[in-house]
Amino acid sequence: WVRPTAAQAAKAKVVIVKVRPAASIKKAPKVTVARNKVVSLRLKKMAASALYIADVRLNGTWVNLGSARASTTGVLLTPAFLAGKKGRYTLRLTSIGQPARYLTIVVKAKR
Repeated sequence: WVRPTAAQAAKAKVVIVKVRPAASIKKAPKVTVARNKVVSLRLKKMAASALYIADVRLNGTWVNLGSARASTTGVLLTPAFLAGKKGRYTLRLTSIGQPARYLTIVVKAKR
């Protein structure tokens, strides 16, 4: 996992997530992204105007991807990231006063 440069992040592919992130890791919905592509996730039904911190679990350790603020209507665009290795990863979104939310990111090989 790599944080892209500002120029790469500006050109990130936005992946629209149609389900709300789960309140537990076990129930986390899956989102599929392509390997070696810079992407950002667009999530709905998040707490309005809340500041979220995005972390991904790598080798048993939470690694920070950055932070993002939800819109007044609860739409959140996560910080852009590049996943270089295929596999399954857990994304955790935390905000003060809100329960943590989780997604499972499935990184697949490019076609």
